[in-house]
Amino acid sequence: MIVNNRWVLKNKINVTEQFTINFISDSQFSVDLGHIKAVEGYRINYKAKANYNLQNGEIVENIVSLWSSKIKIINSIVKTTYREAGGNAEGYVYSITLHKKDEVSGMPLTGAIFRVIRDRNGTTVGEFTTDSAGEVTSLNLLKDTYKIKEIKAQAGYQLFKRKFKITPDKFNNEKTYDLEVLNKRGLVEVN
Repeated sequence: MIVNNRWVLKNKINVTEQFTINFISDSQFSVDLGHIKAVEGYRINYKAKANYNLQNGEIVENIVSLWSSKIKIINSIVKTTYREAGGNAEGYVYSITLHKKDEVSGMPLTGAIFRVIRDRNGTTVGEFTTDSAGEVTSLNLLKDTYKIKEIKAQAGYQLFKRKFKITPDKFNNEKTYDLEVLNKRGLVEVN
């Protein structure tokens, strides 16, 4: 029932035993509630545990979908900030800036694409393209370890094969880290 514009569940009864919980994966489950009468309501409570060590200040998303037959009615996304006891959380305030240059002339290289991956959980933070100054910045990072890999070089240049590993101690007092990447010109095939 709705009271003061909020859903309120009255006359609560634990009916867990009446339903089957289907675990789809380590991070998903479903419960088929069958036909629900207009006067019925259900609340599903559950706890989840991260499969990696969370960082202080990290935002964790939980996505819940409500379906009727085969039609999705709503997706609800709840974001929770993880806080360690006794500490303070800075959150997503760190950044990494890449400076892409020609190894001989030092000229900036435009259009190179880099992938930034958070090492702790393997999540791709994003793919970023260098601008006309040969720079690209990945913003809103936690103080954590990241791997950076060039996935597309500027036309006429060799793809930089080595991955860069940025560890938390690399961030300076301004919460940034600057990385210079020097690339070689590519070989041109002549037919």
